[in-house]
Amino acid sequence: CIARLAPVSAVECLNADAGRVVSEKTLGGTKAVLFASPFPLCAGPAEIGAYLEDAATGRAILDAEVSFRMNKLSAPAPELAWKGPGCIAPGAKVPAPRGHTGNRLLHSAAIGIPEPGLWEIAVDVHRSGSDTAFAFPVTVEPAASPLARYWPLLAVVPLGIALYALRNFLLRRARVVG
Repeated sequence: CIARLAPVSAVECLNADAGRVVSEKTLGGTKAVLFASPFPLCAGPAEIGAYLEDAATGRAILDAEVSFRMNKLSAPAPELAWKGPGCIAPGAKVPAPRGHTGNRLLHSAAIGIPEPGLWEIAVDVHRSGSDTAFAFPVTVEPAASPLARYWPLLAVVPLGIALYALRNFLLRRARVVG
């Protein structure tokens, strides 16, 4: 696991296939590392991932069934709610198959986070007849405005026009001088 390569204090700044490492926990001989993208999480679409390994051997656990649940810990904020596609109801189970993000070691799922505030991401692991539930508290920021989210795409057209105008200006100037 990527998190094992760094000291514990540096785990929070690592990035991987499913986003940034949010946290890690060990329960009952199983270690879970939680990933999230975008980070910091904000209301709206997000990719949540979990890497599972045997705490004793350090080997990846590939035979587990994993699902995510999001439980709201803070007061509801309906005025800041995001109601886009994929938005989940708090407490609803979302299956997290391996390989969703392309990395076959990670269990991941696309989740629509309905509103900002303090949330708990529960990673439910079912393996060999036993169940383990990891709980990771996370803070979800308000959704970014569409302009803030898409400004790089919107800036391409004016930038292209400005570069074309600059090119024409320089060509005319070169003809006058030459």
